[in-house]
Amino acid sequence: MFACLFFFALMSLSAAPELPAHGAIEAVIRGTAQPIDVTLLRRDGEAWTAVEHRSLGTSARTVHFEPLTAGVYQILIRGLSSTEQLATKVVIGDGDTRRAEITIDPVTVTGRVTFGGRAAGPGVVSLRHKEFQWRGLVTVEPDGSFHAPLWQRGTYLFSVREASIASFTGTIDLKGVSPIAFPIEVPDARISGIVHEAKSGAPVSGVSVALQTDSAEGTQHVNTVTDSAGRFGFNGLRTGRQTVRIVSAGHLEPSPIVFELDAAKASREVDILLDGGRSIPITVLDADEHPVANATVFTVAGARRRSRATTDQNGSTNLAIPTREGSSLFVIPDAGGFATMQLAPTQSGRLTVHLPRAASSLRIRARTTDGKPMPNFSLLMRYNGEVMPLEISDELSVQGLQFATKDSEAYLQNIPAGAYDFWPYRTKEEADSIIAASSDVAPPIHVDVHSGENTIVVKFAAR
Repeated sequence: MFACLFFFALMSLSAAPELPAHGAIEAVIRGTAQPIDVTLLRRDGEAWTAVEHRSLGTSARTVHFEPLTAGVYQILIRGLSSTEQLATKVVIGDGDTRRAEITIDPVTVTGRVTFGGRAAGPGVVSLRHKEFQWRGLVTVEPDGSFHAPLWQRGTYLFSVREASIASFTGTIDLKGVSPIAFPIEVPDARISGIVHEAKSGAPVSGVSVALQTDSAEGTQHVNTVTDSAGRFGFNGLRTGRQTVRIVSAGHLEPSPIVFELDAAKASREVDILLDGGRSIPITVLDADEHPVANATVFTVAGARRRSRATTDQNGSTNLAIPTREGSSLFVIPDAGGFATMQLAPTQSGRLTVHLPRAASSLRIRARTTDGKPMPNFSLLMRYNGEVMPLEISDELSVQGLQFATKDSEAYLQNIPAGAYDFWPYRTKEEADSIIAASSDVAPPIHVDVHSGENTIVVKFAAR
């Protein structure tokens, strides 16, 4: 558990002025005589954004891009096949001209897909370059074999799609001399089940079923929906810890189902019962009293998410809530920000939620008592007295809220003003224990966030 001393100062931070576009890139491309496409992309956070595109014929092998602002760029060269791609990173300073000579060194990748030791095909193997994020598709023949040209060695994320395989993903280092061997052995572990209404016993179709597999190879996530008979299935799974989560509009979410698959027991059938709870109508309005479409509304009870729904064009939806216990409402609109509200077990009639204006940001800088940067950690948040479960924090992370420090800083943008409390943690188990005791343990970090930009400095002392 963390022990910390802290202080904070509220301050306005002005945005850095935009640098003039004076830079340039000149690239010479060698190694292929075929027509090529050249795309210039600029790094934007963890993503790459296309800036400019050129098509070069068989005689042109030089490309020039200008004017460019300072930043990190990617030159992406594409050939005729989707796996004939090569990316190079170029860093441009203010007013710099960078010259790059890019040589394409083609190799062939060959392999065979097997499922439980048997050939699997026809199908497709999708490749995504881990650093540069470009994608390519490789066709798998009926006998499971495949081969494809490849212009760039490196680390790839791959996934297999074939009629008998729901989804199989992994990471592969493709390197060495041609041909590069890439065998894909899909294990035969599987999970199947059926979802019923708890009261009537009727099967429920269209239910979202999410599976998390924690194995020696890492954590993987796959999703599916139940068919008209309420059935679902996953196959091609790695053995290890399996967590099945269910989301169904109009029903309370059951507790996650957790179990192990191993070599001795590589399949599991599960039967899931859904409780409809009690449905209440909800309307979501923004700070100007306009309906908010596509806002996600969550019910939280017992420190975990119990239901979710999405508002229509009129800002309205129906949400299942527990019938015998109090709960909290969390609303997350597409445009950023959030709102919270407590619900009583006797809640009835239409509920209107007014979203506060998301006109604030909060930067948290973590330091030791002697001023050194802190090792990275995550933050559990409470807003206006409502603790936000990790499942809700994950939803807000998609909007860019940073609940974990990076380079000793966390940044929450487009948030409403209000009272914020934080508990630092490093493992999910630690977060769960904090949530369980949050009503009895004072948070080590508190800040009243006002409209505009806010900054706090938190100093930690070791026990």
